[in-house]
Amino acid sequence: MLDFSNCRLPPFRHQAEDTEWLTQHPYAFIASEMRTGKTKIVIDAAQFLFEAGVIDKVIVVAPAPVRDVWYDPTLGEIAKHTWTDLPTTVVDYHSRLRTWTNKSFTATKFERLQWFITNFEFIRSKNRLGQLMPACGPRTLLVLDESSFVKNWAAQQTKACLQLRRACGRVVLLNGTPIFHSPMDLFSQGNLLHPSILECKYVTHFKARYAIQEPILGHGGKPLQNPRGGGAIQRIAGWTNLEDLQRRFAPCTVRRLQKDCLDLPPKLDPVTLTATLTPETWRAYRDMRDQLVVWLKDDRVATGATAAVRVMRLAQITSGFVGGIEDANVEGEGQWGLLDDGSVGLASTGTLPKEPTLNDSASIVDASRVHEVGREKLDVLHWFIGQMLEKEDHPKIVVWCRFRVEMFRMLAMVREKYPQFTTSAICGGQKRAERLEALSLLKPETSPDMPIFVAGIEGTGSFGLDMTASHTCVTMSGGYSPGKSAQTLDRVYGPGQRHPISYFSILAVGPRGQRTVDHQIEVARRSGEDVATWTSAAWIRALEEE
Repeated sequence: MLDFSNCRLPPFRHQAEDTEWLTQHPYAFIASEMRTGKTKIVIDAAQFLFEAGVIDKVIVVAPAPVRDVWYDPTLGEIAKHTWTDLPTTVVDYHSRLRTWTNKSFTATKFERLQWFITNFEFIRSKNRLGQLMPACGPRTLLVLDESSFVKNWAAQQTKACLQLRRACGRVVLLNGTPIFHSPMDLFSQGNLLHPSILECKYVTHFKARYAIQEPILGHGGKPLQNPRGGGAIQRIAGWTNLEDLQRRFAPCTVRRLQKDCLDLPPKLDPVTLTATLTPETWRAYRDMRDQLVVWLKDDRVATGATAAVRVMRLAQITSGFVGGIEDANVEGEGQWGLLDDGSVGLASTGTLPKEPTLNDSASIVDASRVHEVGREKLDVLHWFIGQMLEKEDHPKIVVWCRFRVEMFRMLAMVREKYPQFTTSAICGGQKRAERLEALSLLKPETSPDMPIFVAGIEGTGSFGLDMTASHTCVTMSGGYSPGKSAQTLDRVYGPGQRHPISYFSILAVGPRGQRTVDHQIEVARRSGEDVATWTSAAWIRALEEE
């Protein structure tokens, strides 16, 4: 039996059982539903294996927006679950290497458990993959997070992961939906675990064993012939012998359903997703930040209250736009925004455009006083919704943000990319009928059996609103008040909620992983600190630390 007394966050019963199981399996597939604690299980198991002398390194390959879920030294999962008495070094292997270390120890790197965090897209390059290969060895654990990213056996990132796997002594795949499209998804995942599972080196062998194939008919009902030879072109019409497939995976697979994990709490730890700003957006953010620091250092004009208002401009840029908010408590000055030459600075005050209705949300990005500078967070949200559709038949997603412009941009994107979703919004000043429509979509008694997406302004989700038909909350941009944030996020919590609640925050980073004001606000919110009370000196320190 493992001794979990070193864990800063004690595992739930199923997590403890799965951790012990994982330490006993050199190749393992954790296929439990999302938010059942797969990441914690891996981190705890890796530390037990390190203490036992079985491993000394861990390589984690994850989707790009999830990289910081593992790496981030403040909000990341490794930082959250690393034992206080275990020497650890964590490296973010990307275009710029970032490292943090458990500073409680002075041990050499050879005495530390070393983590290398990267993403599938980055290691497609042979040069980047080659630089990571020296970290592989018999005592290296390879972790493929969201292993559906390697279900295509012909993809370059799958081939790169296979090369890593062959050089590593242990491997674990994490995937809440191992078979989403078809059993074909298991071909490359099984071979990445171990060749003995499927005993099918080639995809043709896999199809011959499990697929029901038939020729594709062309004009006149004649089978289409493969121009390279080999007879008629076949398509998969169905599947067979799946009991054998299940039997082969069973010894190395653990599968937990949320409904079966009775020890799970109603609220789960928040997960941070990373949106990497383009060089152009980062340049706009950096220019405005540097100008803001200079302005804050002039104590003749800057106060804590005005500093908090000015910082909203930085948060706008990380959300992909500038404009649309009037400065407060600053007389005789214009607005921070894009100047005619494309730079960022003080522009003359003008009349803001009329707020669009929910049905013409796309028009907001063309407004004369609102300038779109990027879509990085929208792209991550786009990716996230796609992941949710793979995991749930009818996901019901609530997304909270700070700015009305941002809310309308989200609705426009979802309506264009995901027409199967029913969308609505919750914000101040809207018609009562619109608000009631949005609430009816998320109340268990009236929620339709279809994908739902509701966007809202943080703070408008007041007490008494029942949104428990949803158990997935995303924060695109957070306000300063931790109390208002907690109140808003609690709308999905209460009587009638039957699922653990998943919380996600999308934070912007620079092209090389540089932190932004998003991190400052998020860390303060999670610690219960009201950012609006910060002094100018506190803001200067925070901005200069980025």
